Amino acid sequence: QGDIAIDDVGFHRCFAGAEECMADEFQCTSGQCIPIDKVCDLVQDCFDNSDESSCTGNCNFEKDTCGWELDAAYDDFNWIIAQGTTGSYNTGPDNDHTLGTPAGHYVYVEGSYPRVKGDAAWMMSPWFVNPTYNCQFSFWVHMMGSNIGELNIYVITTSSRDLVYTSLRNKTWCG
Repeated sequence: QGDIAIDDVGFHRCFAGAEECMADEFQCTSGQCIPIDKVCDLVQDCFDNSDESSCTGNCNFEKDTCGWELDAAYDDFNWIIAQGTTGSYNTGPDNDHTLGTPAGHYVYVEGSYPRVKGDAAWMMSPWFVNPTYNCQFSFWVHMMGSNIGELNIYVITTSSRDLVYTSLRNKTWCG
């Protein structure tokens, strides 16, 4: 029995900023400069929202999947968008991370029956074209249950698949 839930996924420092601002700043379409780490953080910092409007892959799952693929044809089961508690008792979150209420949305996988050891559910971000070398990925995860399995994150390119993160233990929303 167990669930893994994910919310507030984001990519940071993945795209080059404008040249008019300092090297560690992003220039909004409106002209203002903001710190580069405020771009694509799911918070509107530019008056015109240009810091969030073209953020490939960032998602809080409140409206849709934001281009994330939740039902890959080559996996054993799928990620599901949910609200409130999950189907198995005392495993999933009671609230999402974004709103902190049962009305908020997150994605999760149910690790309970009929899942068996070795089953996998893939969740794929949109593809990035020429990201910067220091592109960073962030997310909030909730993992709970006696047979939780593991959460693995890979960076996949046209020529490789590299495991960059693994989590095996129970945790409530942590980033």
